[in-house]
Amino acid sequence: MGERTFSLIDLNFSEPKDWLSDLSVIDPELVRIAGSYKVFCEKSYIENRNTIDDGLKIKLEFARYKILRNKINNEANNLSELMHILPESIMSESIDSFYFPLRITNVFTANSVKTLRDLSKYSVVQIMRWPNFGKRSLKDLVSVIIKVANKRLEQLSEDLSLLDNETREDDLKIINPKENSTSKLEITSREPLKNHFHRTLSELSKNQRLTIEARTGLNGKIMTLDEAGRSLNITRQRVQQIQKKYVSRIIETEFWDD
Repeated sequence: MGERTFSLIDLNFSEPKDWLSDLSVIDPELVRIAGSYKVFCEKSYIENRNTIDDGLKIKLEFARYKILRNKINNEANNLSELMHILPESIMSESIDSFYFPLRITNVFTANSVKTLRDLSKYSVVQIMRWPNFGKRSLKDLVSVIIKVANKRLEQLSEDLSLLDNETREDDLKIINPKENSTSKLEITSREPLKNHFHRTLSELSKNQRLTIEARTGLNGKIMTLDEAGRSLNITRQRVQQIQKKYVSRIIETEFWDD
């Protein structure tokens, strides 16, 4: 899904409010694009976030977290507020990826909590009633969540920086509009499919190539998004972005008709 074009009249434009007002000072272009999805304030973000392009949604939800985290303190009793502002990608991560203290992990297992999304169904009062879960556990829980969220934010910033530094030549290497499509199709039809895949992979950057290889199991075990991310020291979301972007382009480039 590409960036939308819009007019202020069509969108009944209103000034950005809430955390988007803060974001407009930091990244006005991001706020402008968010406006094309009718996102101008917290309420409109909640209402429309499921219609937002995946790449933009990731940027917005982490920007929202970065701004709003400074408006709540790290007190354990703010667990509900903290989870309310966490990016969806973090809320959906496996509990195992947080490396909580064993006592917390055991309590989560006993209560069938596999993600923070599962945990968000319970109030702090309900959680505190669980056996073997006391004030210390609640404090450690909040501390670990903040630490992981901040780390994911740091990784995302690095990923976006690397993405911005990638030249458009990478894309042009994969799809060259000047190339004769008819003659290429004839060449493609005479080669084994695996040869096409290897050739196009070789035109990607090392990080992009290793990501696709990990997700397809080309040179061994098929890795999950989390496994590939840990192996390559990038975020789960970055793995997903590379996979979505370059697999489709490989298919387009190689004229795979199925």
